[in-house]
Amino acid sequence: MLDADVCNTAIVVFGSQVHNPAPVAQRSKQIKCFPLYLGGSQSALGLSRTGHKKACDKLRCTKCDFKVVIIDDHEWHRCCDCLFFRNNVPDLDKLKGNLVRKPGCRAYACQCSWQSVSRLTQLSSDYSLQWVCGKHGLNCS
Repeated sequence: MLDADVCNTAIVVFGSQVHNPAPVAQRSKQIKCFPLYLGGSQSALGLSRTGHKKACDKLRCTKCDFKVVIIDDHEWHRCCDCLFFRNNVPDLDKLKGNLVRKPGCRAYACQCSWQSVSRLTQLSSDYSLQWVCGKHGLNCS
């Protein structure tokens, strides 16, 4: 069985990687969200562009250099502290202890910051979170 995506630079054959010398034009293009949004679980996840607002699902923290975990229909308990996240991100099983079920809300966290959001919110440059879009792959063209 061959599991291959022509946009990727590698082909997976029986669990091992084999170099695929695909032309540069066929490789996946990467693009960042602009503007950058967080959103509740009712907000669509994906690439945000002007006029197409979506909550980014490829967030990365520039302070701790970790991917941001995203949990739908939950918010962080008010007793959460930085040490809790430092010791438990990205382990979802350990994070569950400080999550409170709240439909429509979405919990975000890296190892140094956390946020619970219930509606689409633009992440502006003066915001206390140091999260950026880690780039989205686009279809080949």
